[in-house]
Amino acid sequence: MAIKIEIPEEGKRKIDLDNGHVKALEKIVEDYGLKGENEALSFILSIISEAEGRAIDNGKGSFLPSEKLKKQPE
Repeated sequence: MAIKIEIPEEGKRKIDLDNGHVKALEKIVEDYGLKGENEALSFILSIISEAEGRAIDNGKGSFLPSEKLKKQPE
């Protein structure tokens, strides 16, 4: 997987990006004129958390996580 998350302690995360995700993050910083990658991640998390599980519409279409990304029922 191109994103790896470590949990060093409760309430904290360390994120390792590769395989094109770094370029995507850099593009978001550039496209929105953000100060940096921390601000881009904050922006992304704010948008997604406000959607409360509903589709995100970017003007080109509506997006939800693919079934591959979702938990499978037990």
